[in-house]
Amino acid sequence: MARDPLHASTEWVRVDTLAGPVLGRCGEGVQAFLGVPFAAPPVGPLRFRPPAPVSPWTSPRQAGEFAPACPHLQYFDPTEHGAEVMDEDCLALNVWTPAAGRDRRPVMVWIHGGGNVGGSTRNSQYHGARLARRNDVVVVTVQYRLGVLGFLDFSDIGGQDFAGGGNAALLDIIQALEWVRDNVLAFGGDPGNVTVFGESAGADHVQRLMLAPRARGLFHRAIIQSGILTDLHPRQRSAHNAALLLQASGASLHELQHLPWPALLALADRVGFVFPWCKPNLDGVVLHEQPRHALAQGRCARVPLLIGTTLEETRYFSAVCADPADPGMTPEAFSDDILVNPNHLVPYFGADAQRVVELYLAAYPNRHDAAVALSTDGLIRAMSTRFAAAASEHQPTWMYLFGFRSPVKGRTGQSYGAYHSIEIPFVFGNDGPEIEAVTAPRAQWGTLAEQMMDAWAAFARSGNPNTRSLPHWPRYDSTRRATMVLDQPCAVVDDPRGLERAVWDGVPLETTRYWPSCLR
Repeated sequence: MARDPLHASTEWVRVDTLAGPVLGRCGEGVQAFLGVPFAAPPVGPLRFRPPAPVSPWTSPRQAGEFAPACPHLQYFDPTEHGAEVMDEDCLALNVWTPAAGRDRRPVMVWIHGGGNVGGSTRNSQYHGARLARRNDVVVVTVQYRLGVLGFLDFSDIGGQDFAGGGNAALLDIIQALEWVRDNVLAFGGDPGNVTVFGESAGADHVQRLMLAPRARGLFHRAIIQSGILTDLHPRQRSAHNAALLLQASGASLHELQHLPWPALLALADRVGFVFPWCKPNLDGVVLHEQPRHALAQGRCARVPLLIGTTLEETRYFSAVCADPADPGMTPEAFSDDILVNPNHLVPYFGADAQRVVELYLAAYPNRHDAAVALSTDGLIRAMSTRFAAAASEHQPTWMYLFGFRSPVKGRTGQSYGAYHSIEIPFVFGNDGPEIEAVTAPRAQWGTLAEQMMDAWAAFARSGNPNTRSLPHWPRYDSTRRATMVLDQPCAVVDDPRGLERAVWDGVPLETTRYWPSCLR
């Protein structure tokens, strides 16, 4: 939705930031400050470059509406109504607080997903009022550049002014965290107790924040929800893509910087610069080491970590994204792509690829469930369990598995199940017709949303997710592998789906995660 539920409020509250005063809306037990800029608009000569400081203002600035979404092709976020409201002047954040002042509440900074080519904080799932009010925390949601605006390195062409531009999206997030450090105390938050949390591409950014030297000290806990956790691109790939785009445009770099963004997005679409190529790169400026190397040696930020996945991540793709009018994109074709021809598994399992397929077929009641399980593990869950095991050697680590299955059927006739991103409304406590049309009516959630909101906020407060309603959540380690299964009811399970987990644990950590062709 384009507006927060507080948009009808006429009561305003003033907070003075370092850049200037802002006016937020009061109501529903919280104060909301929306669309607060944390960087200069990355337009014209600032396009493709690291974020620049925001220009200060003196008159009170109304902060009652979300900023426009970053320009993108809208391949993701079907609930993101208002995504057509897009503009490059998008580097803004939103703050929900029980009360401005100096009460030093825990701060929770959300980084949205969308494959780095879609999404925005306008999405109604991410509104922070309920989480802030229920748990007495300050919730901040951040926008960052997407697609070609956030991941092209033009430093070979344009010089040092563009150094780090291939990681512009991550630098946007870091600059937002610096804004939090410098300003959140006035909003009632504690700059010394900041948790970063995100889902999918947002979770990947959380992982990279744990690597980035410039982000050290800006956050104190981390939550990774369904991160794909791939290795970083080499800088040369980002620079090569930048040169390809420039060549395809037939323009100079200066002209490309001033090309209207709709034309730029159309050009990027023609060149084929879409998911999954858009991601940060190992540029030696912002990021200096691959995550798997840094984590194995304990060189990531040693902060308490909460990490997990949904039970059936890829069921989303077969229930929603598959097109029944296209014979190549039906649930049956999805299953065939993963199970019938195991050649795409050979790089991971060699001669054992067929045995792996047979293991999954034997473990699940039908072919489609087996295909969902195999692709879920290979794409997301196996990497998350390995990340958790490695992190547990160096820092307090907790793991969850979201098991609540939506009975709602997607357009292919398959139920959504425990699909990729289903946990987000439970974390924020948000419902409404557009959300419940996918997750099931709120009455069917039971108390799961309240339990998760409380656990996430408890982790943000103390670095431990145990609460009165979830009191026996052990830390994760590579021996017991205790995992909180979030369902109705919630329960701790040691090494859930351990047989499949062990299969993937034998695969070397490679530079590319498992990508079935139907998900590319």
